[in-house]
Amino acid sequence: MILIRHGKSEPWDSCPDDAQRKLTRGGIKDLEKILPALKSHVSGLKLRLVSSPLLRAVQTAQIIAKYLEIEEIEQLDWIGNGDDEGLRDAYQCPGPAAVLTLVGHEPHLSAWSRQLCGFTIPFGKGSAVGFCVTSREPLRARPEWMLLPEIIQPQRLSVKCGAAALPQFQKILRFQLCEVFQTLQKFLNAPDDPETAHQFRIKIRAFRSVLFFVKPLLDPEQYKTAQDRMRQLMQKTGRLREIDILKSEWMKLLAVYPPLEKRQSVLTAALTSERQQEQAIICGDTSEMTLAIFEIWEWAENALAPEAADAGQAESDIKTQSFACFTKKRIRNHLKKVVTGLETIDDKDFGAIHALRIQCKRLRYALGILDPLLDLKRTDTAASLRALQDILGGYCDTRRNLSILKELCAQYDSPEMHCESAVLSGYQIRMMEENLSKIKAIEVIRLR
Repeated sequence: MILIRHGKSEPWDSCPDDAQRKLTRGGIKDLEKILPALKSHVSGLKLRLVSSPLLRAVQTAQIIAKYLEIEEIEQLDWIGNGDDEGLRDAYQCPGPAAVLTLVGHEPHLSAWSRQLCGFTIPFGKGSAVGFCVTSREPLRARPEWMLLPEIIQPQRLSVKCGAAALPQFQKILRFQLCEVFQTLQKFLNAPDDPETAHQFRIKIRAFRSVLFFVKPLLDPEQYKTAQDRMRQLMQKTGRLREIDILKSEWMKLLAVYPPLEKRQSVLTAALTSERQQEQAIICGDTSEMTLAIFEIWEWAENALAPEAADAGQAESDIKTQSFACFTKKRIRNHLKKVVTGLETIDDKDFGAIHALRIQCKRLRYALGILDPLLDLKRTDTAASLRALQDILGGYCDTRRNLSILKELCAQYDSPEMHCESAVLSGYQIRMMEENLSKIKAIEVIRLR
């Protein structure tokens, strides 16, 4: 089943008859952006295209039908009215097997999504969501993919540099949440591939970095709730990622140390077993992960709207700052904190090193998202942060690898395991010492 919201249409006050409001030129262009991706999702499938009779929905359906070479469009009153029974009856309707593809309106689409999967999916204009039906009676489905016009061309998020900051960040956070959802689906489709879990975690970090960036404009309690929810989501794959990192280090060592390759590795078998167990736990029930994404999305749609912001939560001058002004000030402040961290870092204080790593990572992700939108020309700064992050990250990862190896030795107690673990531990200690030397040698770079 596919649910699609019509494209942008004429404003209410421009047409006395709501049913006759037409798509705008921009609305048509937005729809055209998602058509190639929509076609790839439905390739080889037969579609039954149904639409609300309101003109803006009919025009949307006609654009889709022409691109996908669909001959017939059914106009059904219940779609315009938001009749719950109509959706169920349409899906249950006997006939040739076809994907029910429905073009409708808000708030009906969001309400139907809640009935189908248990949580609300916000439908922006020109967006489409593909569902996999899991039950016919009662009708239930889970979302599998989503298309938004701004996701197709993220460099054109329509961010206005001179406009108030909060609404512009709302667009960015919406984009990031869609990225989180898309990478979650890629992970679930290929959980054996370590890169899919890695990319899922990267997208969560990117969202959390932007959310931290806009913190001064948000209600403190709501901000904390959103960050905690996304942190918990990322922790779902934390152990999996740690195992992948450790296994990658072990594979590197095997490749350059031939004596270890001549026998079957018990450490490799243990890491493989641990990953399979962790993967089974994660994939056993993914509904909670999807729910978390769309709960935060619903919050971003409502709480971040300008009219919903509590004026008492921030100074008035901050609230009225433009997107460009607010962003540049925040970048300067974050850079100062990184430089201060470098100047005062104690190479024996693991907590401080880890905290500085997080600061670098957070700022780098934010810069990667904001630089193209504001043309900040901060690519050199981002590259310096990446290099610094790699040094700090290498040190932190090796520390964690040693802890995991100790846990595995206790769990898989055998002479072979202790031998291989000792070899890898020695290698990791050497890597940790090298990274520590690099940390000691770091000069306070000028992050301008």
